[in-house]
Amino acid sequence: MSLSFTTWSQKENNIWTFGYSAGLDFNSGTAVAIMDSIITEAACASVSSRSGSLLFYTNGVTVWDRNNAIMPNGTGLMGNKDASVLQGAVIVPFLNDTTKYYLFSMEDYTTSNEDDLYYSVIDMNLNNGFGDVVPSQKNIWIDSGMSTSLAAVPGDNCNIWLVTHLRDTNVFKVYEITESGINTVTPIFSPVSAYSGLDAYSTSIIRAAPDMQHLAISNFTISTYSNPELNVYSSLELFDFNQSNGQVSNRQMIDSTLGFFFNFLSLEFSPDGTKLYGCAPFMSLYGLPSVYQYDLSLPTLNAIQNSKIPVGNPLLVGDIRRGPDDKIYVAPSFGIQATNLDRIDDPNIAGVGCNYNPSIVPLLAGTYGTTLFPTPVVYPKQDTFFHVSDTFICVGDTLSLKALPGYFYYSFQNNPLTDSVFKISAPGTYWLTYENYCQRITDTFHVHEYEFDANLNDTILCGNSFDLTLDATSSNPTGTQYLWQDGSSGPHLNVTNSGSYWVTMSIGSCAQTDSIVVNTQPFPIFNLGSDTTICEGDVFLLTGPQADRYLWMDGQTSRTYKASIEGVYSLTAMINGCEGKDTISISSVDCNCKLFVPNAFSPNGDGLNDKFTPQLDCGPSQSRYLIDIFNRWGQRVFNSTKISNSWNGTYLGKQVESGTYFYRIEYMDQKGQIKVQKGDITLIY
Repeated sequence: MSLSFTTWSQKENNIWTFGYSAGLDFNSGTAVAIMDSIITEAACASVSSRSGSLLFYTNGVTVWDRNNAIMPNGTGLMGNKDASVLQGAVIVPFLNDTTKYYLFSMEDYTTSNEDDLYYSVIDMNLNNGFGDVVPSQKNIWIDSGMSTSLAAVPGDNCNIWLVTHLRDTNVFKVYEITESGINTVTPIFSPVSAYSGLDAYSTSIIRAAPDMQHLAISNFTISTYSNPELNVYSSLELFDFNQSNGQVSNRQMIDSTLGFFFNFLSLEFSPDGTKLYGCAPFMSLYGLPSVYQYDLSLPTLNAIQNSKIPVGNPLLVGDIRRGPDDKIYVAPSFGIQATNLDRIDDPNIAGVGCNYNPSIVPLLAGTYGTTLFPTPVVYPKQDTFFHVSDTFICVGDTLSLKALPGYFYYSFQNNPLTDSVFKISAPGTYWLTYENYCQRITDTFHVHEYEFDANLNDTILCGNSFDLTLDATSSNPTGTQYLWQDGSSGPHLNVTNSGSYWVTMSIGSCAQTDSIVVNTQPFPIFNLGSDTTICEGDVFLLTGPQADRYLWMDGQTSRTYKASIEGVYSLTAMINGCEGKDTISISSVDCNCKLFVPNAFSPNGDGLNDKFTPQLDCGPSQSRYLIDIFNRWGQRVFNSTKISNSWNGTYLGKQVESGTYFYRIEYMDQKGQIKVQKGDITLIY
């Protein structure tokens, strides 16, 4: 069986280094501020071990080790730490070596008239395990004409795609990284973005969705502001990404603006991929919100665009990035020395429910954040294979399990391997795991001893007839030999009398004997009672005998059963393995009283409705009745304890006035419960 996972582990991105000596450590589950040596306005990247320990970090120009010291060859990289190069540093692991990493760095075209992409190789085996930049593999030129956006995305074929975007045009340019290295000969071109022309995408950021099948890019065209007569477009665009071939397709324009002071800088997906966040730094200068949310789960592009809602208003916001804790962190921009970071605590929630919290993450004294957070480190999709096998050993024997060569990590019972051979001398379940970046294989061994069991349990037969065959094969390994007490050697024995029986099971020198005692007893007899009648809505409790197990007709298994509707009820009870059964028929009748109260009468002597006469049908059990009638001043004008007495509209021998009167009737129903009904009647002459 095989499963596929996108990432090697989650802890390689647990330590962030950014800004001016600022950092965050997520290994505790929450962001804890730390101090480091990095100095950068934007470009930064860091990588940790699979256990979360920092390995090294960079600003695209300098590389520091885990002790915050500059690596011996860690200076002079062809990158740029200024804000003009945003995603100017990306770390990608070698796919066939856990100790080596590619460090991609981007040179700023505004200072060198170039916009070149380079890579260097970091070898963690060098410098006594603290790492070093390999001199012969430093500042290797890849390409030019790049924008400031750079991201790594896992592929489907044990590969990683390095996604870039060309400047002044609408083309994504994607390079494949495999175990053989970086393919710079045949990159993948996707001319699908919205804009081309001067400085299009020159300042931009690419982000991959959590499913790695979608990309979003911002287009922050700051340099064209010097020509206000031109249309200055800034945009947020969403694309599909094909992890199999590196193609970018299906552009959707999420948002676009005109004018420099409304331009988008950074963007990020929510952890579940249903929301996209974008930030426009300069809107805050006009008192406008600067962080927005778009709901990507809506069915149409128009609906997504219309879902735009402001969620935060930080001053000159820079980067927004999803952390290992699935919260989104917000950095300042353009030289602001922030000592606290904003954070979106519930980014999967639509609208302001996403919970934007300003200045909630303090940084250490003497450090501050700037424009960009570090770019994430990604690993190929890891296919996970499970192999299960069964094997047997005799008591005292051993079984050797040997690890296969050629993988990065080995573990036995989830503990790191220190030896390639393990001797198993006891039954149980054991597993060996082998891992590299692209595969995780777990071999599970169910080790059984040749411990025999015929499953012969003492048995009681019900009644006087014998129909029992003893089967000794169900729990024994293939190849077991059998010898019964009567000398027969088959796996089965027919029992025709009560008594004791045994069988010896063996393979080679391993043997074990199992036995059984067979007795008889009669079927149990019990009675649920005589057929009966109950009131509708009442519950009649049925109780079974003392027994080992119960089964009612509808599957209930308790000793008692609450019968509430008419029907036939049956119970099967088991005592010492023998079953008995009884049934009872229950019928029901309506035990409720029926009270009818007229709402008007006219005591005018015409023979029609001359009296107020309630009618009560309570059957033969009726034993209590009381009626009181009151005028509108609360004066009682009539009362009686007999249902046969009617009111003729008089009080103290005189006719009362026409109008509304109020009655209260109290009676006892067939169950002995007191019922009260209140209402009003109209007297009309």
